[in-house]
Amino acid sequence: MEIGCGFGGQAIILSRLASIQHYTFVDMWQVNLLIQRFIEESGFNIEYEIKTIRQSSTRHDNTLVISNYAFSEFDIQLQAMCLKKFILTSKHGYLTMNTGMNGMAFNGQANRHITSEMLISLIASARQSSEIPQTNLTNYANYVITW
Repeated sequence: MEIGCGFGGQAIILSRLASIQHYTFVDMWQVNLLIQRFIEESGFNIEYEIKTIRQSSTRHDNTLVISNYAFSEFDIQLQAMCLKKFILTSKHGYLTMNTGMNGMAFNGQANRHITSEMLISLIASARQSSEIPQTNLTNYANYVITW
């Protein structure tokens, strides 16, 4: 499962590198139209579904959940919804985060996002590491959560 999929390019690359049985794309409905078009034109031959966060069932049993920046940019209510529906029930995952470890928003307002400390405490076996290469050199550096 991928949260915040852009046009679906990461899924296409992963499908060529790994044996994937099923792929779930989760994004805004407008973006989902782009994903569907791109996936269908690319020769993607894996069973897939495309949904919004709210369209997805209450809980998924996912093997892997990934998000490059999208999860970190959601407000705290959407983050809590994603945690409950997708992340806390997944066996493995990674989240590339760009709101800083203290959950700062881009406009400097604190507490608009879940902090790295909270994510580590909520996700079983979660670890935090630096983003390499570091794409944000401000005082709230990007980081990666894996489990």
